[in-house]
Amino acid sequence: AFDREREATSRLREVDRLRSDFLSTVSHELRTPLTSIIGSLQLINSGVMGKIEREVGELTEVAERNGQRLLDLINDILDIEKIESGERRPSRQVADLLADCLGIPADERQAFIAFARSEPQTGTPVAGDLPEHAPWRAAHRRRNNLPAPLTRLIGREREMAAITGLLMRERARLVTLAGPPGIGKTRLALEVAAGVAGDFDDGVYFVPLAPVSDPGLVLPAIARALGVPEVSGHPLAESLAERLGDKRALLVLDNFEHVMAAAPQVAALLTACPWLKVLVTSREALRVRGERRFDVPPLDVPDLEGVPGTADLLEYGSVALFVERAQEANPDFDLTAESAGVVAALCAHLEGVPLAIELVAARRQVLSQETALRSLEQRLALTNDLQDVP
Repeated sequence: AFDREREATSRLREVDRLRSDFLSTVSHELRTPLTSIIGSLQLINSGVMGKIEREVGELTEVAERNGQRLLDLINDILDIEKIESGERRPSRQVADLLADCLGIPADERQAFIAFARSEPQTGTPVAGDLPEHAPWRAAHRRRNNLPAPLTRLIGREREMAAITGLLMRERARLVTLAGPPGIGKTRLALEVAAGVAGDFDDGVYFVPLAPVSDPGLVLPAIARALGVPEVSGHPLAESLAERLGDKRALLVLDNFEHVMAAAPQVAALLTACPWLKVLVTSREALRVRGERRFDVPPLDVPDLEGVPGTADLLEYGSVALFVERAQEANPDFDLTAESAGVVAALCAHLEGVPLAIELVAARRQVLSQETALRSLEQRLALTNDLQDVP
């Protein structure tokens, strides 16, 4: 296109020169009509030049766009080379795309992303350390002890995003999920911890404190989760600080409400370990400096004044949870136009509390929905048939 423009310009100059030479040789009578004809030809040439200029402009824009795309492609190739050489770890977005390309199962996705984004382990033998097939599984277990829930989390997308954002703030070191019993604090904490595991190079560790009745046993419980031995004559708090001092790790302290006197010990550990973060579940806040509190709300419940259709009803977290747990107890259960009103009423009476909904849904083999609803309305207690729920 640029060559065409130069050539056209050269030809127009030649035409002007020939026009002047030619007009100087003709008589006055012919000069006027010839000048008019040549003027018309110049207008035509101007139109051609305008078209050429527009084409050149368009081609220039295309070249600029393709040049940027080429630059982006080169940068992507360089990034991939750095990732392959171990010089750089993939971003969460790249790791997510890799999981898609490799067909990683949904229940292994978080472990894969954490493995892909983690720094290579140094100082330990590589041979035999990780299996050739799906090495992220062993790496996942080595870097955290999070229990694997048997059921999926339902209706908590907003809370997940809010807690994750709060926990990953630069200055947020201690985040407490507060709320009454059965509201789903532990389940939320586990899901959040699994989701951010890739951001903690030195692991995520779950510390169950329900069996601990003495605040003085909180640090030993943390030490067991981390594999830190108690050494006679050496304070355990110092051993933990030495282990975690230069580590980027996350501790999940579950059911802290009955060992509240240990809160200062947790704060002291955070002070000694600048890259440590702690996620706590408790019925109340720890009330120490730097704590961020997140009050866990109940699940959304439908308005009984105008119960929506079954499809819209399943958009409520409480109803979706009830239906899934009811189907676990009774595979033939389904939300129909006939059962929708009763299910909505059950969830509303249970005020969206996840544990209460799960307990009622699990008794579908024994109680009908109408019976369960009458029992709730008469304030009759429903016994717990789930052996893994206290």
